[in-house]
Amino acid sequence: TLNPAVGTLNPAVGTLNPAVGTLNPAVGTLNPAVGTLNPAVGTANIEAIDREISFIAATLQQQSELKPAYTPFATALYPSGTERVEASLSKSALFDTGGLYYVNVQAGYQSELPKDPSEDHIVVQRTFVDETGEPATEIKQGDELTVRLRVRSVSIDNIENVAIVDLLPGGFEVIRKSIDRKVGWWQSDYIDIREDRIVFYGSISKRVSEISYKVKVTAAGTFVVPPSFAEAMYDRGITGYSAASSIHVMANEQP
Repeated sequence: TLNPAVGTLNPAVGTLNPAVGTLNPAVGTLNPAVGTLNPAVGTANIEAIDREISFIAATLQQQSELKPAYTPFATALYPSGTERVEASLSKSALFDTGGLYYVNVQAGYQSELPKDPSEDHIVVQRTFVDETGEPATEIKQGDELTVRLRVRSVSIDNIENVAIVDLLPGGFEVIRKSIDRKVGWWQSDYIDIREDRIVFYGSISKRVSEISYKVKVTAAGTFVVPPSFAEAMYDRGITGYSAASSIHVMANEQP
């Protein structure tokens, strides 16, 4: 699960690798299951085999053995900063049940928000616009704002299967009826509306694609504005994101 306030990870793209880029894995889980089980071995023997599995979390400096829990398969948590994880089982413990298979589940977010935008083949810009059509400067609790996203490719004529993720500040609520798959000439293949973000899926080109929808400001205070970003789902080297910022919302004056 990604941190809703920060981070630029694309939830639609694969498994996170803590050794790649600037991702900071919060916690990982190894959940092995013994594959190709022989029914004749019996449940008791399978449970005994499961308890023979050992887990190692390694960094450049050290290795540490992890203590598993059984839920029902052996499951071990490893900490942030882990560079390699291992699950092992001696062949003598396997009998004729086959090999050892395990699943490595990771979740993470950037430890620091980007201060500057990034353009690796894609440019992403976002503006909060008031009712006059100008960038919003004085925002009050209860206001409705238009979110204007502009996305384009800077080097590739056409990029297919792009996920455009617009993370929202806390206190901003999406007005669902304002969302349309077709905006101007651009049309999304699919839209995923969540509590803290909207994900648009589609293709982009060197022509600017403008996406707009409305949000309602439901809380007063100062909020982090996470970056908006776009990424080719099958090529993580094709990506771009806007800079993070902050936004202040004034409280409504009570009569």
